[in-house]
Amino acid sequence: MAVCIGGLATSHSPQLNTEPPIWLVRAEWDRSNPVFDFQTLLSRPGLRDLTTDLQMDEMWRRYERCQSAIATLSEHLLELAPDVVVIVGDDQHEMFPGDVIPAISIYGDDSIDDHPRPLKTLHASQVAG
Repeated sequence: MAVCIGGLATSHSPQLNTEPPIWLVRAEWDRSNPVFDFQTLLSRPGLRDLTTDLQMDEMWRRYERCQSAIATLSEHLLELAPDVVVIVGDDQHEMFPGDVIPAISIYGDDSIDDHPRPLKTLHASQVAG
């Protein structure tokens, strides 16, 4: 019988693997995306002042806290030394082509290869610093 020995989780964000100067590039890319209506978002009542959050020194502080937290998760995983790791998440075109993304997939092996998209196909905000 299997025994669950632990659980780890993290959010999913480009900000976790890119440095703060690239966040500004990502923001510009988002602002140019017609799906988002930033003027409507900015006019929402009760929106808190983000001026401090958008200062580069504050972005670096947040980045460093995130990197420290990811390192802590890695240490915990190594300490657990599991026989099996179950990863829950969506594929986002990493392993499956766009027209064949399953709702659930199961992979079993001793390791898994990551096949990143070619850098030349990525927007600058998608490239780790």
